[in-house]
Amino acid sequence: MSPRLRKILLWVMYPLFYVVCFVFFAYLTFPFDTLRDRVVLAFAENQRKTGGDSYLEIDKLESYWLSGAQARGVRLTSAPSVKSDGTKGKPTVFEVDRVAARVALLPLLIGRVTIHFSADLLGGTLRGSTRKSGEDRTIYLELSDLSVGEIEPIVELIGLPLAGRLKGTVDLTLPEGKLAKATGSVDLVLQDLSVGDGKAKIKDTIALPRLVVGDLELTCDFSEGRVTITKFAASGNDLDFHAEGRLTLREKMMESQSDMYLRFRFADKYKSKDEKTTALFGAPGSNAPALFEIADPRIRQSKRADGFYSWRASGLLRALRFDPAPAGGAGSGRGQSSPPGGVRGFSR
Repeated sequence: MSPRLRKILLWVMYPLFYVVCFVFFAYLTFPFDTLRDRVVLAFAENQRKTGGDSYLEIDKLESYWLSGAQARGVRLTSAPSVKSDGTKGKPTVFEVDRVAARVALLPLLIGRVTIHFSADLLGGTLRGSTRKSGEDRTIYLELSDLSVGEIEPIVELIGLPLAGRLKGTVDLTLPEGKLAKATGSVDLVLQDLSVGDGKAKIKDTIALPRLVVGDLELTCDFSEGRVTITKFAASGNDLDFHAEGRLTLREKMMESQSDMYLRFRFADKYKSKDEKTTALFGAPGSNAPALFEIADPRIRQSKRADGFYSWRASGLLRALRFDPAPAGGAGSGRGQSSPPGGVRGFSR
């Protein structure tokens, strides 16, 4: 090796060795405990500013690859909800076993910030990425085997145990980073969905046999902030369910506007499953009103000639209004105001 080449190598190797050592020891000594506390504090400050009532806990924060971090034992706890009778329910706790995120280094060379992330939660996994290019942002998610029975707010809303595994993809582009201008698609399947277990009682009065819904499929198209539901249905088991319509997105998701029609019908085999189901939903082929219909006259108003109960879901998502729509469908009732007496949710 010539003296000149040796000198050049020394000038190159010393700075390179310094950079490698700096990165290596920074990686080993980075104060992740301090960063964890800062994340929790920032979340609490944000909740105070926005009037939120949730708090965040993280058991451990550690390094993830070269440019990321990984958290374990993440818990998001919401304050107890207030029931209609004025009593408080129990706090809602959403737990994530592990969540990790890292910045892709190569895209930074062309000015793109790409973050890859993954999480182990609800007995399954969530993977995805988000990329910002200029003012636009793209979001891609893959969901696999998420257990809906472990989502406490949904279970409390239904009032009965749930079982089922959620999988599918979400692929969205947010021009200027705004949800109200979103384009893309959502394709989800809730596999082997069932409601109840034959032991839990509806409003502490009656325990129904397990209701097998089967695979509930949801397909949506997003175009400039308007969401068209192309498929939202489950059929062939104890319940036939179909929904159609659209959503108009707003920057705050719960402020989005709904205009949807949904219908459902209990299968004859479920109605005749035992004395309870026959009494509640009526005997197959009988024209006598079932207890299910007598309990709320609005339910009987929603019944169609083909046995389906049809409803219109309209208004803001945070205060969704359900009204009987026996002639309902994608083309009926459009532009009409909901009749008096609409309620937020079905009577149970």
